[in-house]
Parts: sequence; structure tokens; C-alpha cells
Amino acid sequence: MAKLVNNGNSRIRLTFLAMELESKKIELFSIENNTIDPLSNLPTDPIFSRKYQWNNQFNMQGDFIGQTSGQEQFEEVAVQFVFQEDFMFVSNGKQELDERASRDTLISILQGSLFRTNGKTYRVLGNAGNINLQAKMLGRNVNNHWKNLYYFENAFVREGTSFDDKGVAKTMQNPLLSSFNISSIGMALEVYIGAGTGETRVLRYPLVSFNQINTDMSGDVVKISTNMEIKADVIEADDFLIAGGKKEGATFIKVDKVLPQATLSGVPSGALANEKVLAFDKITGEVMYIDNKVDKTPTTPLEVGTIFYLQKADTGATAGTVTGLCQTGTGVVLKSPEIYVVGAYDCSVPKAFLTKWNYDSKITVTTATSNEIFALKVNDFDELTSDFKRYNSENL
Repeated sequence: MAKLVNNGNSRIRLTFLAMELESKKIELFSIENNTIDPLSNLPTDPIFSRKYQWNNQFNMQGDFIGQTSGQEQFEEVAVQFVFQEDFMFVSNGKQELDERASRDTLISILQGSLFRTNGKTYRVLGNAGNINLQAKMLGRNVNNHWKNLYYFENAFVREGTSFDDKGVAKTMQNPLLSSFNISSIGMALEVYIGAGTGETRVLRYPLVSFNQINTDMSGDVVKISTNMEIKADVIEADDFLIAGGKKEGATFIKVDKVLPQATLSGVPSGALANEKVLAFDKITGEVMYIDNKVDKTPTTPLEVGTIFYLQKADTGATAGTVTGLCQTGTGVVLKSPEIYVVGAYDCSVPKAFLTKWNYDSKITVTTATSNEIFALKVNDFDELTSDFKRYNSENL
């Protein structure tokens, strides 16, 4: 019997990096948009098909004698993105941001601009490592360390439809990235499709940007329309990335616990049998990857961009209290994911070091600041408070 689904079985989530203006701390933010019109023509083929135009060849008598290959077939990929304007995203009260920034938080985010949350101001960062301090982003405004989170999904694209003899898709460097980063702030859009019998399919577009954002007041409800450009191949998973939706393997490791250490001098006693554990030096960020009480670091290539995902980190909040972004509304968040990403790797030693989630990649780390610098925190938009709070992973 067929198991059919439609857009009523789908969810849309926009995920992006942002930096708090004063502390320069970088965090991951996500919004599930419930007012979006059904999306159409979402690409599932590789951006670069490696399929070519063919030129017909004729002899001097005019007879067809064969074909020769021409240029690769390539088309810009863009999808119309339309949603109803929801005033839970609109600021209440006086304008706190620059008056040229949108009062609608979602529109401002799509523009790669500024937004306010929990009394602080954040600016959106491009997930391919750029920041729009200048209209044309070059030099120090591109190729920064926060690109590491989406590195393997953004920096590489499929080379046609080929797979190697081990069933791994063949990839090449993304030739669109260098031009994209000059003028566009990249984000990730995920489309979740599910069936009532448990099957799920999540399409993640890890490098999208939005332009030509317009407000339409001609219908029964105000709508926002924009053009969503797609500059990297679709990634398929079983869940949203913030929920751990990515194939486990050499570059994505789900860990049972994280053990920060004053010094890395052997497998910590907290690493137990049949557990995958990330231990790291609180000051330097040096990594020790442990599997079943064995240090796997000497034999495991921990390349730049390797993700350690801890699904249920303790937020430090307790019932009835407010701690940071954890606040009342849908309830206090006790468990939320933390993401640790390798930012440097020396294969000759071997040693790996974690990415620092601060605009300053060389910021001094102390025992007190270690967790907030090495752990990428995950925030979700809470409809009841119309604000961001920690993403709740307690029931995952």
C-alpha cells in the first residue's frame, strides 16, 4: 500500500549563526516558520550535473556524422519563498535598532542584518565564514572560523551523480563559494517531511541567501515574498540539524557526554564503557575523542569541520528560575544541545583543537569562560514569548 504525503506533513526551519554585539559571542539560532506558502521546485539533483551540451557535427555533404561535447549544463538555482507576515516577529515599542533595519525580526534576519533578543543585539553571520562589515565582503570579512560548522556541506559539492567504490559520493570544491561570499550572507533552510508511520525525510539546503524581499498588501493577509538562492547541494537526513539530524561518521560524532579537563593526561574516569565521549583541555581546546574508554585520537583523523554533537547538555537552569536565554513561556529549558567543532588539526602529531565561538578567534580562554567559548549554544524561537530561548532537547 502506498504511503503518500503532502505539504500538510511538512515543516520548514531556518537556521543561522549570529554574534552578540558586545561580547562578540557566536551562537546558533533557528526559527520554524509556520506561515510559509508551500515551496515548489526544490532541487534534489546535484547543482553540477556534469551533463554537457552536445554539438551536432555534419560532413561537407550535410550528413550527420556524430556529436562533440560542449559546455556543462548549468543553471542558477532559486526558489520563490513566500510567507505571511506574523507580528510576533515585530518589535513592540520604540525603535531600538538603526532605523534602516527592519522592525520585523524575521525580515531583518533574511537580510543578514541585526535583531534583538532577550535585551541584547545580534548580527547575522554568514555560515560560510563571512560578515557584512562592508557591502562587498573581502579580506578579513570572509573565510573566518565560524565557517567550520557547515564546512563539509558548504565548501564541497557533488561531482555529478558519481559514487566511489565504497558508496561515497564524489565531491569537489564548491566553485560558487568565492563569488557568493562577496555579497551574500549564507544560512541553512531545512524542509522536514514525515509520514504517520514514522518515516521522515529532511532536505537541508546548507547555503542559501535571500534577496528582493518585498511586502505585499494586496490580499486578505500581508505577505512577504523573497527569492531564495541555493548555492550548495541538498543534504538528506532524518531530522533537523539542531536535533542531531546528520549521518554519523568520521565528520559527525554524537557523544554521550563532554568532559572538560584542566589538563589532558589520559582517559578521564568519567568516560564509561560503551560511551562515546569528548574530552578537551579547558584552556587550549585540545581534543581527546574517547570510545568505550579508549582514546581514539591517535588513530582517528579529526579534520577541521568535524562535529561533536551532545544532544542533551545541562543548561544549568532549574525549574522556576531564569538563566540567560532560558526563560518562562513554554517552560524552563533544562536540556539543550551543545555543538563542538574541530577548528585546527595537525595530522603529524596528531592533535585537534576546538573552534572558538567568538568573533575573535584568538580570544583568551579561562576556566570560567571555557564552556561558553568552545560550546556552540543552540537557540530556538519561542512563539509564546515571541523571543529566542535555548532549544529544548529534553524529549528528543
